[in-house]
Amino acid sequence: KRSRTTWFAGILGVLALFASFGKEFPVLYGPMFKLLPFFNKFRAPNTILILLEFSIAVLAGIGLIGLLNLNREKLDKALLKKLQNYLFAFGGFLVLLFLYLIAAKSSILGSIAASGKVNNPVFQEQAYKMAVNDGLKALILFAIAFGTIWLYLKRSIQSGALKWTLLILVIVDLWMVDFKIIQPKPQASEKSFFQQTDVVKFLKQDNSLYRIMPVLDNKPANWYMYFLIQNMYGYHAAKIEIYQQMLAESGFPRSFFMTYVKPVMQNGRQGMAYRSAQEINPTERHFHQVLLNLLNVKYVLSPYPVPDSVFSVVFSGQRKKVLENRDVLPRAFFVDSLKVLHGKTAIFSRMKQRDFNPAAEAVIEENPPFGIQPGTGNRVQVTKYGIQRIDLSASVKQPAQLVLSEVYYPAGWKAFVDGTPVKIYKTDYVLRSIFLNPGEHTIQFIFKPRAFKLGLMITIIALVLLIGLIGVGWRKSVH
Repeated sequence: KRSRTTWFAGILGVLALFASFGKEFPVLYGPMFKLLPFFNKFRAPNTILILLEFSIAVLAGIGLIGLLNLNREKLDKALLKKLQNYLFAFGGFLVLLFLYLIAAKSSILGSIAASGKVNNPVFQEQAYKMAVNDGLKALILFAIAFGTIWLYLKRSIQSGALKWTLLILVIVDLWMVDFKIIQPKPQASEKSFFQQTDVVKFLKQDNSLYRIMPVLDNKPANWYMYFLIQNMYGYHAAKIEIYQQMLAESGFPRSFFMTYVKPVMQNGRQGMAYRSAQEINPTERHFHQVLLNLLNVKYVLSPYPVPDSVFSVVFSGQRKKVLENRDVLPRAFFVDSLKVLHGKTAIFSRMKQRDFNPAAEAVIEENPPFGIQPGTGNRVQVTKYGIQRIDLSASVKQPAQLVLSEVYYPAGWKAFVDGTPVKIYKTDYVLRSIFLNPGEHTIQFIFKPRAFKLGLMITIIALVLLIGLIGVGWRKSVH
């Protein structure tokens, strides 16, 4: 008889398996995506496989307990035959699956190629070999487990031998996966990996607020973070959509360099050559410059200089050159005018126009609280800069719009002027701004997400209840 726990774990595992197929199994995935709360927040559908792994572990534990609780002395032949049939059926399925992998190699490789996800034939072959190796490992592990369980049922070994054998098999199974991921490195290797390069030493001499943009860089995307150097490009699994859209529109960082160079054939081999002035796309160049200025990118790290008067080589390292952007905007600045536009296409189209100057004009997506005047005479200074709080002081002569070169993220960031909350406006599609009246002001941008407060409150309440239940249980046991 199956327990409720067994049925729950079994159904949960099956649902998780089919849900992990994502759009390939729309009958289940479609309704879950549209109707199940928070399900559409998954970055990738296959992350739900953790529930399948959990279910299998629970079912395996229940099965092992059932085996150990069997009275082998009174085990009738019918039940023994039933258990034998289960084992042979599962083993036969694994054998057939493995034989299919071997016999259908060309078909499997064709399916991998047709998917378009792995285009390199070498990688396709590697993926196939990994599947075959995993199938062989599964057969070997099952054969050992099958033999051990069968010997236990036939009373040839004791329960201790069964437990230890299965435990060792689990450890070996986990180790064969984990050793590829967990690779302890000696401390000397870590120090060597994060050793300061000549470029890093040069950048650390600049104490101002700025960002860099590495192009054609051999370092990992977030390598410069180790040295507290802010990078306009990096990697994070949960990407902010508007920033990702900006990167896609611009093609940064690679497209910046490709604006100035082109692929050519040299002595039968593909190489690169600088484009002539006539070959450089003026709209693309202008759009790149607008974004670099807005994002406070003061330095571009490149193995080669670029033929552009805006970028001058200020340092030549062993492998990279540091190009300074002469038109970079500060982290916070005032604009002279604004324009209200709606939608990504309209905003990016305006920013690509040759007469768009990000230092003078800002684009917002809703009506401003009041009109602004040219920012001549206005002053702003960043007095404190942290990952969760940014403080500024401003002296404003005329009604003004202050742009902060930080990503617009209304889910957590709040703005305060002289202690009073003010509205943050989405600006130039990815940045944020506020409006200021004339006068001397202290400004704070503080990260205070409501979800964090709610989560903290739930955690505290749950902890108090848990402590209370433990206390009640202890008192009952004492009395």
